[in-house]
Amino acid sequence: KKWGPFSDIEIMEWEGFVPDMKDIKYIHQLKARMNDRVNEIKAFGKEKGGYDKLPDDALEAIKKVVDELAPFDDGGETLRDIFKNLME
Repeated sequence: KKWGPFSDIEIMEWEGFVPDMKDIKYIHQLKARMNDRVNEIKAFGKEKGGYDKLPDDALEAIKKVVDELAPFDDGGETLRDIFKNLME
């Protein structure tokens, strides 16, 4: 099943483990943690002389997730309206 606003992410819903994409706090935490991952992937390319560098596609994929969460930066009605439309 397509997940939230993401163009390339699908999930299998499992009762009790379905992320609440209507929860503003969850969305902001998700975006913050994805930004953490962007920073880690960038660091992998610099630390240890780049020994742990991931393919450029890995960084681009995580950046895409962050970008697709960008409309929700205000945390206000925009977020609720967009998710309401997605869930209908």
